[in-house]
Amino acid sequence: MALFSRLVVSAVVAGHLGTSLFAQDGSGAAAFPFEGEVTVENLNVRLAPKTDPGTIIASVLRQGDKVVVTGEVDDYYIVRPPRGASVWIYGRHVQRESDGSGRVMVNDAALRLDSRVTADKVGALQEGARVTILREHLGWYQIAAPDTVRYYAAKRYIRHIGPAAGEPVRSAATAAPQPKKVDAEAKALIRQAEKLIEAQNELIAQSRINEVDFGPVIEAYESAAAAAKTEEVKREAEWGAKNYRNFSNLLVAVRGNLEAAEKLIESHKQMLARKWETPAPQWDATGYVDTVGLIYKRPGSHKLKMADRVVCFLKTKEDDEAMRQTLNRFYGKYVGVKGKVSKDPDGWPGSTVIEVESIEEIVQK
Repeated sequence: MALFSRLVVSAVVAGHLGTSLFAQDGSGAAAFPFEGEVTVENLNVRLAPKTDPGTIIASVLRQGDKVVVTGEVDDYYIVRPPRGASVWIYGRHVQRESDGSGRVMVNDAALRLDSRVTADKVGALQEGARVTILREHLGWYQIAAPDTVRYYAAKRYIRHIGPAAGEPVRSAATAAPQPKKVDAEAKALIRQAEKLIEAQNELIAQSRINEVDFGPVIEAYESAAAAAKTEEVKREAEWGAKNYRNFSNLLVAVRGNLEAAEKLIESHKQMLARKWETPAPQWDATGYVDTVGLIYKRPGSHKLKMADRVVCFLKTKEDDEAMRQTLNRFYGKYVGVKGKVSKDPDGWPGSTVIEVESIEEIVQK
């Protein structure tokens, strides 16, 4: 998977544009920041420079929308928060002003995706920073996303227009080191996790579900998060650990369901393979005890089954709680019953009902 290309000078020669795509600072490197224009109908703005399902889409830009590009990571531009982008900050960390703005009161005040202390962290603000408060919810403020929150959009869908108005221009060569250079150790651990994922995916493709183990993957991501020195890489590693921890838990549940289904199928096969003898005269009916459920006008609380066929329904005399409990105890067992037999109960033509007087488990030889 791609994680986080250097800009080159190019001229459009197709005949409809005659200007250079990118500004330069004279050294051949792209100059930032610059203003760009979206060239595709819908462009996803993401919180990480990748397109896997775990990467959150923060906003969608429309064709013709303008963005300020401040840097690059591989095939993505780093862009200023798009119009309408917002994050959440804990209310006690902000002093609210009468005009709806606010001032941050603590250092490293976390910015999160929603109004929960456990929500993903997407940035931080220092004491004194000003924020625009949009609304309040359960002690949290939703604020317009500040420039400290990084957003990413695919390079190939953004056309260079010119320098960003009122912004000092810096070259890519003098820009701050990108995460992949600063976080070599953490990035190596993430690549290790990705290789481990590929190995597990191969086992899944081969239907070797019982051999799949995402524990080492989670371990590698957690180690990457601990080693990360930048917010982007740390967030990527934390998302990886969280996503594959959830997937691992799901896998455990799936395995359990598969084992239960296999046992049920095997039991069903054995039941169909048996040769049932004609019930001995001492029983009015034989079969496996099952419950009926809360069905309208049900002819009995229990039933006897053979394979998928209902032999008869069972009921107890009024107020005979002891017999009802006895039927419950024999659930799933092969039994013989005696009692008052009646045919075609109301709403159940063709069925037989036995008001149970005695029941006994039959041991098959």
